[in-house]
Amino acid sequence: MNALLWPTTFYSLDTRREALGMSIAALAKRSRVSLEAVEVILSGSLNPVSPGEVERVAEFLGYDSLGREVIDMDTLRQRQAENKARLLVGLVQGTMALEAQAVGESHLLKMTQRTINGLLNGSPQRLWA
Repeated sequence: MNALLWPTTFYSLDTRREALGMSIAALAKRSRVSLEAVEVILSGSLNPVSPGEVERVAEFLGYDSLGREVIDMDTLRQRQAENKARLLVGLVQGTMALEAQAVGESHLLKMTQRTINGLLNGSPQRLWA
């Protein structure tokens, strides 16, 4: 990693995490970095975390290795809502299929879009949990 992630960006990472309504635990889980390492990174300290851990946290929050924003917050939220909606609707569809009540593709698309809208307009914790 170049010029090791700019100390001022650690503040930006935590600010972005908070603005997204994401808990530190959710960030750790989604970036595949331990909770302890994420807490260290967000505090601005680099010991004892690896550059790879810092990069994964920064990347998940939409920054490159130089601390430049490459994905805006709205896009991050939209992607998360889409991924979670597909997962939730897929679980419902699977359960309905087991009960021989599966619905067609057009209804699945409507369910997915309603779920996306609900996630984006609801609690941020629900979006990231």
